[in-house]
Amino acid sequence: NTANRSYITVEHDYSDTLPALNLSVEPISDLFVRASYSEGISRAGLGSIVPAVNVSVAGTNRTITGANPTLEPTKAKSYDLGVEWYFSEEGLVGLTVFKKEIESHVQTVRTQVNYLDTGLPTEAAVNACASAGRPVTECNTSVDWSFSAPVNGPGGDLDGYEISYQQPFTFLPGFWSNFGFIGSFTHVESDLDYLNTAGLVQKTRPLVGLSDETYAATIYYENDKFNGRVSLANRSNYLTTPVGREGNDEEGTNSTTNIDASFGYQVNDQWKVTLEALNLTDEVDDQWVGSESEQRLSYYHSTGRQFNLGVQYKFN
Repeated sequence: NTANRSYITVEHDYSDTLPALNLSVEPISDLFVRASYSEGISRAGLGSIVPAVNVSVAGTNRTITGANPTLEPTKAKSYDLGVEWYFSEEGLVGLTVFKKEIESHVQTVRTQVNYLDTGLPTEAAVNACASAGRPVTECNTSVDWSFSAPVNGPGGDLDGYEISYQQPFTFLPGFWSNFGFIGSFTHVESDLDYLNTAGLVQKTRPLVGLSDETYAATIYYENDKFNGRVSLANRSNYLTTPVGREGNDEEGTNSTTNIDASFGYQVNDQWKVTLEALNLTDEVDDQWVGSESEQRLSYYHSTGRQFNLGVQYKFN
């Protein structure tokens, strides 16, 4: 009911100086040593800072999701040191080590709260129950609701390294010389402090959404008429919720391996046909709750394979 809405205006500002320094040295021919330092920020999404509250019901779960218009952006100091060797035309071997000092990162705090203590109108709870087809008695103001809101955590450190390799097979005879390979491997370790509702450090866990190890590999073929590539990307399991809901220790997502392919054929100067195939192995989104040692299935979603056929025409 628009007549019962009230509009809230919140003012919040911040100011930062973000220096950056990049150095590159070529001590011997085709060998480069690169070093960099930078400070950066990442602003929270609009949904996290808008001054609004969402009251919802799904089954027997009663949820209040709030935002925080006074959130500070995530801040980090980044250090990188890399070595690259260009051993042939388009051929490359590289190693980069990196470190990030993360501060004021955004995390979600969850707690059980009596609806009366939130100061929200009773009408919001009643409407949420009605929309979900639940009895109004389940959503009265004397029961506990799950309340979540984003806050700024104290941050932590992230360290890792990346190895990359690129090799066109021009040394092979004839047809095979049009093939090539691109590959990379990344290892990351992170330890961030996460707060509880009292503002105290509750646990130290990896950065949410970050896999410890990822690797990718691509085989490609290119000539004047035809190009194609098949790519594999793997990421290890990662944390999605460091402090689990409904009494669970934590929540995460299991590892995935995706294989994609794309092909293109240049018919003539005007026409080109393309084919793209995604998720050829029908990889699933497999999420769990509990702990790393005792995982229980919470979400298992298959999107299937996807094929896109395209035709391009270029006007002269």
